[in-house]
Amino acid sequence: QNLKAMAVDFCTPAMEVVEKRGDFSCAACGELFGSAAELRAHCKSERHVYNMKRQLSNLKPISQEAWERKLREREGQENTKGTAHLKAGKAPRSKEGYTP
Repeated sequence: QNLKAMAVDFCTPAMEVVEKRGDFSCAACGELFGSAAELRAHCKSERHVYNMKRQLSNLKPISQEAWERKLREREGQENTKGTAHLKAGKAPRSKEGYTP
């Protein structure tokens, strides 16, 4: 039996795969993009950074809809930020006891 060793490359280069599929994906957010430019723009977004931090904590990514809801909730909280002492009837601290 005459067996010849034959080198077989089972791995296709990454660029060939991307060109054939025509999509670019973000592993942290679980989304597909049509071009490299779209993916690069996405990677600069606050939601992508947030999902990267979630991935490091072994949490699932949040969707664009959930991200927008989170931003709306944060905007509602910012309107009341810094006025809690007024709502509670407390006076702000005086500077008399302050020594630099």
